[in-house]
Amino acid sequence: SDARVVDATAAAAFSVGAKPMVIWLASPLGVAKAADPMLPVEALTAVLKEADAWIEFNNQWLLYSTPYDIAAKENKKLRYLNACGINPDLMVRCIGRINYPVLGKFLERLREMTMSAKHMRLTTPAGQDLEFD
Repeated sequence: SDARVVDATAAAAFSVGAKPMVIWLASPLGVAKAADPMLPVEALTAVLKEADAWIEFNNQWLLYSTPYDIAAKENKKLRYLNACGINPDLMVRCIGRINYPVLGKFLERLREMTMSAKHMRLTTPAGQDLEFD
């Protein structure tokens, strides 16, 4: 995790009245259930069962780990955001400098095009090439 991103997120949450808790864990050697042997499963599960929101910034994600599965099942108010690997540049480009009204119009138009098409192909200058029927 990038400490600058974690600290900025906690500060932003605090500024709007939230009570953020930052938990640092040693990076497990695997992801999801493969991470379980290196996690404080009981302690982490206990925290997540009481949390309102969980933003996961680590690089070895805990999505589908035992603590995640139990919290998702037992804590219906928990909102989860997987932001693994995010750095300050990505945070600014993907969260901080988004023109949400324009993005909303784009997504609505994309939805219309997708619903009326039989075949779709999406490409980007960065090399993404997605094609489906």
